[in-house]
Amino acid sequence: MTVLDVAKDVAPKIGITVPSQLFAATSREMVELRLFIKETADDIATVFDWQLLKTLHTITGDGAATGFTLPSDYDRMLTTASVWSSRYLWEMAHVVDTNRWLELLTLPYTQITGSWTIYGGQFHILDTMANGDTAKFFYLSNLIVSSSGGSNKDAFSADDDSFRLSEKLLALGTVVKWKAQKSQPYDEDLALYNIELAGLMDKDGGSKPTLSGRPPVTWRQPNVAWPGTISGAIP
Repeated sequence: MTVLDVAKDVAPKIGITVPSQLFAATSREMVELRLFIKETADDIATVFDWQLLKTLHTITGDGAATGFTLPSDYDRMLTTASVWSSRYLWEMAHVVDTNRWLELLTLPYTQITGSWTIYGGQFHILDTMANGDTAKFFYLSNLIVSSSGGSNKDAFSADDDSFRLSEKLLALGTVVKWKAQKSQPYDEDLALYNIELAGLMDKDGGSKPTLSGRPPVTWRQPNVAWPGTISGAIP
């Protein structure tokens, strides 16, 4: 289903003529419809950590750099993002407070798990990663549109582009946005949109097994075994 197909589905629901083209059209209605479709697609992409947009990124140390360029399609970190380094046994600490980061840069700390933060369009890590050390994290890609040629991009630009997420949700959301902007009643449309969104979010990550009893423990949790080898005499 292309973005033009989405526009054709939306048109009768908002009371405009069904378009034969979208991006070559210059009428006010088509300009507005293009804008509302784009805004709705952006809203859908950012409202949830969709598995389709999750992307694994690896940073490799060179023994000197502490700042690393973010991926070209970087949109944001996952809501519950963790960063894992090949140097440490635990996930690295996320430092949100810039004053705390400045403290780490200034005072003679010894890092236990390593620390990370984002500023200036770069991903920063302390301590300095040794040559060959790696740090891995998942992020959300901003490439939410697929072209007819198969390549992904961050916005619609042609009638035969497709939304990588749900076109049905895109159509429902565009109707809501159009009617809201035109001061038309949209409560029923919003309810349909929210029902569809909730259903997609619920099944996006696959099945969710039900656990009963005490959950399994791992060495990452407290009061369990140390994840290494202990040598020496045992009394």
